[in-house]
Amino acid sequence: MGTESPTDLACAEMLRMWPTVADHRVATADRILTAARPLLGDAPDIAEPAAAPRYALLHHMLLTLQAAAKDERSDLVKAAGRLLDEAGTVPADRIRTVTAADCSSFSMTGMSDPVHVVPPSATATDQAGFDLAGALKAVRAAGFGPLIERATGVIIDLGARAEYASPVSFTLSFLPATMGIEWSSDPVEVGESMVHEAAHTWLNECFDAQGINVPAGPLIYSPWKDADRPPKGIIHAAFAFSTVVRYLSAAGESRDVADRHVRRISAEKRIIDRHRASVESAIAMMPDGDTRNMVLSQLDIALSVE
Repeated sequence: MGTESPTDLACAEMLRMWPTVADHRVATADRILTAARPLLGDAPDIAEPAAAPRYALLHHMLLTLQAAAKDERSDLVKAAGRLLDEAGTVPADRIRTVTAADCSSFSMTGMSDPVHVVPPSATATDQAGFDLAGALKAVRAAGFGPLIERATGVIIDLGARAEYASPVSFTLSFLPATMGIEWSSDPVEVGESMVHEAAHTWLNECFDAQGINVPAGPLIYSPWKDADRPPKGIIHAAFAFSTVVRYLSAAGESRDVADRHVRRISAEKRIIDRHRASVESAIAMMPDGDTRNMVLSQLDIALSVE
């Protein structure tokens, strides 16, 4: 093990899934391009489609193209074509940030709110309201840079967090490598939102890559939502908040952490520990294998954090 910290070891456990996720991304990108070609003509192949920024833009292109077909809008066909061009040329390590106001909003079946889809960069200002460089510095200092680099290609800026309110953030399973986040002036706090949502999108991709299906029931009480939720929702919450515990703990080793971060670590550990039996009952519905081992490892390491 050498001198690696628990965070390094846990991040390595998560990234052991990268070859499986990358192969799934390549296969999915090929299916997306096959679906796009009847509307966009001779769509070019994408070099390194598993790179998060390119993979994310391919999915935004696909949703734009689906909206174009549904509403018979030639302007959206053109926008999809430009997004496809950008997917092929965006640097493989560049996270694109777009404000929610600059995004297109599409209604989707089963979604109560419109879905934010990024436009071609020529029609939007790629300028986040938050300090992305500072947040990435905090994330990398805590040992989570490799996760963010592989899991995040697009960040939708939802605006500043309301004072004294918990930040809003989200990911959507059909928009992998994309997250929406509210932000504050604290780069460690912004990094927390990024790590939290990266954990969600990473777990979704692991499920998809390995064809994992979890039964919809029985419902299990979620202390994070204070409501009964399907087992998959419990697994996601436990995985994401375990990752947050490790991130905040590691951030504390690299800088002076505000009292609120210390309180968050203690509070999340208490929740995980108190409800571990029900969390593990949900995880038990997953098949044996690498993804299940990754989730269990995350729980164990989070609870070992001092």
